[in-house]
Amino acid sequence: MKRDILSIFILLSLMAIAIVLPMAVFATPREGDICTTDYMDTLVGSDGQYFYRPGAQTSIKYNSDGSTSTFLHQNYDGPRKHSLIISQNQESYFGYCIEQGLSFPDAQQYAGAGWQSDNYFNSFPQSARTGIMEATIFGRQPDKSIPVPGCNDDDWYWATQTIIWEYQQQLRTTPTNIQGNGYVPANYFLSTLAGRPAEKCYDYILSAMAEHEKIPSFASFTSASQPLHVLKWNDSKSNWRLAIKDENKCMESFKTLNQNVKIEQNGVDYIFTATSNLVGETIECKKNIALPSQDMLIWGGDTETQAIATGTADPMSFYINVRTERPGTLEILKTSENGEKVGFSFQIQSQGGTQLKYETDLAGLIRVPLLPGEYIISEQESSKYRHPQDFVVQIIENSTTNLQIDNLLKKGKIRIQKSMKDTLANTTDPEPGAVFQIYPTAYLSYESSPERLKDKLITDEQGITTTKELPLGSYILHQITASKNTTLSADLTVNIDEDLQTTSIPIENTVQKGKIEVKKTNTEATPLPGAVFTVRAAEDINLNNILIHRKNDLLDVLVTRKDGTACTNWLPPGKYILEEIIEPKGYLPPQNPFTEVELTPINQTDPTFITHVTIENRPVEIVPVTIENRPVQSMPDTGDATNDMEANTATSFLLISITALILLIYWMTEQNKTRL
Repeated sequence: MKRDILSIFILLSLMAIAIVLPMAVFATPREGDICTTDYMDTLVGSDGQYFYRPGAQTSIKYNSDGSTSTFLHQNYDGPRKHSLIISQNQESYFGYCIEQGLSFPDAQQYAGAGWQSDNYFNSFPQSARTGIMEATIFGRQPDKSIPVPGCNDDDWYWATQTIIWEYQQQLRTTPTNIQGNGYVPANYFLSTLAGRPAEKCYDYILSAMAEHEKIPSFASFTSASQPLHVLKWNDSKSNWRLAIKDENKCMESFKTLNQNVKIEQNGVDYIFTATSNLVGETIECKKNIALPSQDMLIWGGDTETQAIATGTADPMSFYINVRTERPGTLEILKTSENGEKVGFSFQIQSQGGTQLKYETDLAGLIRVPLLPGEYIISEQESSKYRHPQDFVVQIIENSTTNLQIDNLLKKGKIRIQKSMKDTLANTTDPEPGAVFQIYPTAYLSYESSPERLKDKLITDEQGITTTKELPLGSYILHQITASKNTTLSADLTVNIDEDLQTTSIPIENTVQKGKIEVKKTNTEATPLPGAVFTVRAAEDINLNNILIHRKNDLLDVLVTRKDGTACTNWLPPGKYILEEIIEPKGYLPPQNPFTEVELTPINQTDPTFITHVTIENRPVEIVPVTIENRPVQSMPDTGDATNDMEANTATSFLLISITALILLIYWMTEQNKTRL
């Protein structure tokens, strides 16, 4: 018995709580739920007064075909109460009247419908629907604290209901504008709370609604009325980014329903980012506001009795037209000094550090689409070419950025120090006027080599010459001209191994020298030994403008050997005089004892040479003579002194004549020397 009494007491207590505090228990109603209506719990303002709206009124009615009509009705003259919806499991939650002028019966079954699908609610003008929904956002809702000091929940509730009726009866189209509709004055509903604490809630709600309807300057309430905003590629973040300043200074964050776009607020700046390409999209945005957990439902919209709205939804969307920046094109044209184009490697590095590698094709081209931004173009180093500087290029959407890079070959120089060594004078001197050709070893000759790969050189007074810049590689150094009486150097293989460096090569050649070989023979080519010759300079002998021997200098004395030959010492090229001063025994001296010999090299290859001279002598001819003698007749010695004197005189005359002849021959010889 006691248990039954206790159970009844608990049940009555719960029912009392449900009646006294109907809004303390909230459920989450869903579309299609069936509930019953209840009109109870009188509203009492924070000033302790009830809220009334008595008397007759002409109200606007919305018909199912979208038209409107008016009707006259008598308002309930008692204090106003909450409009309640009771679920089948006896859970209750309050709502707002959106069909002013019709009765709201108790215990009427209503079915919940979503605000998007309810025919009655959607027969309202857009401005009315928007105003009603915004009023529910900033008006009294479960789980929300009172925003205005000195007011209570009922003040807030009645202020919300008042604004909803103003929109439903088309007194308002915006939070900031109110006017009569031709049937009732603008302040018809406002008068029920004017001058009371609830008016503060009324003002607060309208102010919040007006702020909510303020959208950024770069947005629009329709998708077609805004310019297209372009998100720029942000390589450091690998996304597209755009910061836009809001001239309206909403200072509110908002969200987008497009999953590819994110929006962040930073004061008056809004930063849009996208991780995928947007060709051109209109994104729908909503402000980030806290909404109750209850979705907005319309109850009784399809009945002849008053329709009720519970919960809330944000009706206000705005639109921003955006697209991501389109790619541009980088075109690299590669040329080189030697005409090569294919296979040059390049690295393309973005500001964010992303590195791409490409190689030139047969035409020397690299053509690659790149997202707009700044890029560093670097060419891979080559052993053959000088490394060009890095290039910084700016890629612009829908544009082609052209870059031509010309490669110069790595080059160096060959410096020749040419000298000639005179072994006779034991000197080494610079050799001016030596001419060289230089060409690559890959070619057969200087003539067949390309002009840019060869050079012709002439040594200066110091014996020095330097090539033009030639590409790195192996070359043939070929001498084509040397100083007179100087040997030509053999072909040399030289290498240019370092860029912008000069390789010095000393080349020493020998001054040519020769000998005069005299061969003494008779007219029958029989060698004659014992002939004596003097060798004198027939002219001043110069070598590289240096006097070596003066004219008539005695340079050598030769005596023919058994084979009839005699050879001088080494002599510089020039003209010389051979004088036969003693003929071979039994041979006559030549008619002209002087022989001029020009000592000239046969070529410029051999450092030494011999000039051969053959001189013939005729033998002395012996003519037989027969002399008859008569016998001496004895004569008496008369002692004639005259005969003895005559004999002595004849003998003296013969000796004097022979002496004079010898002196005459010597004098003639000296005269001939003077003439030579």
